[in-house]
Amino acid sequence: MKKILLLFIWTFPLSIIAQENPEVFSSFNAWHNLNIGLKLPQNTTLFVEGHWRVAETYSTNLQFLCRPGFRWSPSKKITLDAGYTYIKTYPYGDLPVPIPVIQHNIWERLNFKQKIGKISLSHRFWVEHRWNSIIVTQEEDLILDGYNFDHRGRYRITGSTPVPKVKENALSFYLFYEPMMIFYKNTRPKKFDQHWIGTGLNYKINPNLKVNLGYMHQTIRKGDGSQYESNPTLTFGVFLSISPFSAP
Repeated sequence: MKKILLLFIWTFPLSIIAQENPEVFSSFNAWHNLNIGLKLPQNTTLFVEGHWRVAETYSTNLQFLCRPGFRWSPSKKITLDAGYTYIKTYPYGDLPVPIPVIQHNIWERLNFKQKIGKISLSHRFWVEHRWNSIIVTQEEDLILDGYNFDHRGRYRITGSTPVPKVKENALSFYLFYEPMMIFYKNTRPKKFDQHWIGTGLNYKINPNLKVNLGYMHQTIRKGDGSQYESNPTLTFGVFLSISPFSAP
């Protein structure tokens, strides 16, 4: 059963592409993430994420994201998040936007953890309410004027396990899969948007600082599905937790 599930996770995005028989374009990308959390009383946390993404082997800016949020942890297995994201996307690759575009979104997340033997599983359910800037022509120039609105649903499942013979389980291996779907304003499903599949290593330097290095393959459905992006992507992350209210 596990082998069947893994096979489905790795091949499902490819099956979607094969059914639509689109043109497929590729860009080698790298994503960098800094996540800082400030732990507060009553099992709450304020956090901010900064993402810098580059394309075409570091020759082109791809995206900049800033994502502040608030987290409540009612138990050790469940967290509830809400926040805002600012996203600026630059022209890149073979299917570039004509000019840099902006997205604003507000979002809610539910995170749930479970343990199966030595494998830790986490499930992330994420709903985004998105305002995407519209490109228009004004006196022969392209400008941003107004926004389109939609919803996007995301689900990520991540499995991780400690690397054997590493002190205090400081090093762990992970594997994840995340599909995304865009919804109409009335919440009816509209179309698949993206699929992310990735793997990598987490290293816990101390209880408050963790870094990771990974590889992800990103599949993006463009427009009406006649074109796709299929992007190999390196990922780098730093996760810092600050606890000013902890007992000395």
